[in-house]
Amino acid sequence: MAMMVDWEYFFPNVYFKHDRFETWSKEDLGKVIDEDGNWDPQKDFEFHMQKLKVDSKYFDEKNKDLFPENFAKPIYSIKRFEEARIELLNRVQISFVEQREISSYNEDIDDYEYEDYPTYKIELLELNKNIEVEKGTIGSGADECTFSIRSKKNVITSHKFNAINILYDWLLSLGPRGSYDNKWQIFAYGVSEYDETLSYVDTFVSDAEESQASIPGFENENKNKIISQSIKTNFKDLKNKKELSGLAEELLAEKLHLKTDTATDIRELLKEWNPFI
Repeated sequence: MAMMVDWEYFFPNVYFKHDRFETWSKEDLGKVIDEDGNWDPQKDFEFHMQKLKVDSKYFDEKNKDLFPENFAKPIYSIKRFEEARIELLNRVQISFVEQREISSYNEDIDDYEYEDYPTYKIELLELNKNIEVEKGTIGSGADECTFSIRSKKNVITSHKFNAINILYDWLLSLGPRGSYDNKWQIFAYGVSEYDETLSYVDTFVSDAEESQASIPGFENENKNKIISQSIKTNFKDLKNKKELSGLAEELLAEKLHLKTDTATDIRELLKEWNPFI
């Protein structure tokens, strides 16, 4: 039986080294830039989340034949996926921190060149709110149009499926870097329903030799990667970390684990819950 874990996440400031302006159409760019023509990560995130929305027809028991053959728990899985999507859509806040500068030596001019770049802060807001949703999907109550979110700041409650993977699906299209243009890491501390503790660090890196342009539809694989490392627990019976964060298939207690997941791996994990993305 999968256990429930409250994961508290720590997001250091991030620099998005993306290629949106080079690879996206003007129509798509128009949805993710502000009035001054600057790329807005909050709008970009919300645009991505809208593309992941589960169509209401898939919640109808009469339409189970629309799911792939042998797909397990079709209605249950998409409800969990849509609940996680709606929660993130209403909790993720990305705000500008500061403009930084990076230097590089140019042999042609025998001098250093300087480039400015913005850094941002990511937060999962504390929320105690009823959200209006499409009738016949994940809502409850008499009108079936209300979904309740009760969450602490930067905490995601995970059971079988962790909403952080939806956020990672977006992050992997952006080549996230640390505020000093270094490798960017997300730290997580978890407490299970049995008061057992877990922790891990996910390091985002980019394979420069294989990197390709990321585009809205993910038709081309983005080669950014996550390295999931330094995972620790205080108990000995954990068999499947996939139930906790979805970033590793197996974890032996008190051991360090190192595994690389590409954007394709994360998308395949999401398809196990929503096969229509």
